[in-house]
Parts: sequence; structure tokens; C-alpha cells
Amino acid sequence: TRDGKGEAVAGMVIMLRGENSKIVVDRVKKAIPKIQAGLPENVRINPFYDRTELIQDCIWTIGSALSQGGTFVILVLLLFLGNLRASLIVALSLPLTAMIAFILMGLNGVTANLMSLGGLAIAIGTIVDASIVITENIIRHYKEAADSNLTKTQITYQAVREVSRPILFAVLIIIIVFLPLFTLQDMEGKMFRPLALTMCFAMIGSLL
Repeated sequence: TRDGKGEAVAGMVIMLRGENSKIVVDRVKKAIPKIQAGLPENVRINPFYDRTELIQDCIWTIGSALSQGGTFVILVLLLFLGNLRASLIVALSLPLTAMIAFILMGLNGVTANLMSLGGLAIAIGTIVDASIVITENIIRHYKEAADSNLTKTQITYQAVREVSRPILFAVLIIIIVFLPLFTLQDMEGKMFRPLALTMCFAMIGSLL
């Protein structure tokens, strides 16, 4: 019985290994009306768990984190640097880094599942650090070299060169922290390896 209101039969759609859950659920939804048509008049198919809701919530979380991160970055940099162009450049690094991470995921066969998307959501707070440090240093060099004969390209090159090594090491340290996750085996390896890979891809994307 279900909730003491009468008899019920529970059915489960089991997805084949390697299939895309969203595509499978969409196919199931198309098939339900045909199955319903062949059932007795007083029997209804009543879905009580839809996996696509979880996936859509996860995608919404990523989009929300990107938009909120971009907004806060712009506000904080405007407050401390007073430079709108610099703020927008740093905010642009968020979607660009996410795009690079997705490209690297595709090249390495990592699917956009709940764990990998979760890894990207976690990484968003970190990936903007390199952009902020470099942009702040460029602005500082512009102010200090205002009376020099150097071109903006030369000033920018010097500013980036000055902080590139510490930023590289900082990002590498974060990547090294996730290396132990790649040693996990069996079920825990299948769960956490996509998260670790996505985090590493996002950090590489932040450097690019």
C-alpha cells in the first residue's frame, strides 16, 4: 500500500552503463503516455522521483555561483581599485575559465555529472584569485610608470612577469592537494576522480 490509500506497484527505470541520464529520462517521459494507454482504466502512472530535477538544480547552482562570483568580484575590485575595466576583465575570467574546464573535460572523457559539476562549483571561489592578483599588479605598475617612456604593453609584460611565478606555484600547490584523490579505487574512485579532475582543469584554466 502507499500512504494507506490503496495498492501501488513501484517501478524503476535502470539506466545502462555509459548512458546519459538526462537523455534516458527524456526517453522515458516520451514512453509513459504509450504505456499508460495500455493500462487498466483505474491504474495511473505517477512518477515520484525524477533524476533530471537533481541535475537541473546542479546546473542552476553552477550558473548562480558564476553570476554571484562575477558580481562580487566587480563590487570588491571597484571598491579597492576604483577601476571598472579591471573589474570587468577579472569577472570575464570566470566564464572563460569554466569554458576551458569544459573543453579539457571533453578532451579527457570527463562527463558533466553531479560530481564534476560540484568540483567546478567549488573551484569558482579559487579560480579568480590569479586574475585579481595580476590585474591589481598591472594597475599598480601603470600608476608607478605614469611618467616613464614605456608603452602599456611593456608595463603589462613587466607586471605579469613579476607575479607569474608565485601565481604558478600557488595554483600548482592547490592541484597537488587533489592528487591523492586520483589514487582512490572502485566506487570511491569513480565518485571523486571526476571532482578532482574538474578542479584541476579549472585551476589550469585560471592560469590560461
